[in-house]
Amino acid sequence: MDLPAGVDRRDTRPGGYSVAIVGAGFSGIAMGVQLARLGIPFTVYERRSEIGGVWSINTYPDVRVDTLSASYEYSFEKKYPWTEYFARQSEVRAYLDHVARKHGVYEHIVFDAEVTSARFDDVEKTWTLTVTEAKQSPTTVVANVVVAASGLFATPRELPVEGAAEFSGQIVHTTEWNDSIDYAGKNVAIIGNGSTGVQLLSKVASEAASVTVYQRTPQWISPRARYGEAISEELQWLFQAMPFYWNWNKYIAGFASNDLRELLIADEQWIADGGDVNKRNDAMREMLVEYIRNQVNDREDLIEKLVPDYPPMTRRPVVDNQWYASLTRDNVELVTTPIERLSFRRADLRRRRA
Repeated sequence: MDLPAGVDRRDTRPGGYSVAIVGAGFSGIAMGVQLARLGIPFTVYERRSEIGGVWSINTYPDVRVDTLSASYEYSFEKKYPWTEYFARQSEVRAYLDHVARKHGVYEHIVFDAEVTSARFDDVEKTWTLTVTEAKQSPTTVVANVVVAASGLFATPRELPVEGAAEFSGQIVHTTEWNDSIDYAGKNVAIIGNGSTGVQLLSKVASEAASVTVYQRTPQWISPRARYGEAISEELQWLFQAMPFYWNWNKYIAGFASNDLRELLIADEQWIADGGDVNKRNDAMREMLVEYIRNQVNDREDLIEKLVPDYPPMTRRPVVDNQWYASLTRDNVELVTTPIERLSFRRADLRRRRA
């Protein structure tokens, strides 16, 4: 495997030197690829039985990337034949598997291995990790460097609502979704309207008896061109066969974010004249409000709850997956009051069986 310019594999490693990587998601695999290129010994500890990180653990309905697939490629592994402009979970995970195998990382991964502790020895300048493999007795591993690549969302947060522990219905965190979950014909509550909640509502609402959506904070949820569309065979051919076309496509995929900073620079004169931020930001706000209005069929009861009181782009924007339109369905209700407690009453059960 070719090394970076100026790097000599000889005499670059102390004897017995090793690196431990915790997590086989995007970051862990990227680190493994670079260490393999440098000839540095490493082991990746992954507590699941497959690679992918967030793209392994999240399998909820309609889960996919919310930026163009081309922007999800590593710089060292280009021209992957994505089938959709916004790749689905299974395809992103397959891409990571492809990279790990192609670049010699896969054989360094220990699956079903959870790292439960890491202690640094100031004298020896080494780390001692406690690792439990496949529910066996814990073992210790010594490494010179530890790379924490487990991500921010590796462990689901328990629902912090009174009565959740005694609730006799089913509580499912989206990171714990599996094929056995059946919501067809049932009464479902979706708590949250971030990217995950927005992605899954449409699919769930199309099959559930009723869906109650609990929204704490309104989001700026916007349309995205070609979201959910397949990439044509003609375009696939251009990516693979026409010189530099892939590079142009990659540039365009990220171009829209190049001048986002301009949306956030306050124009003092504009504000003094009655504006909120600047001309471009306020124009975006008007466009998004109009989009909300159109999606909910001018229903003022929904518009009042859905329009944020902060400017666009001051929080991470969310891509619309028919979320607004789904709120207008007869079996969907939007609730914006705080959740005080969770209960399951016998009367509710009788109504469901009726």
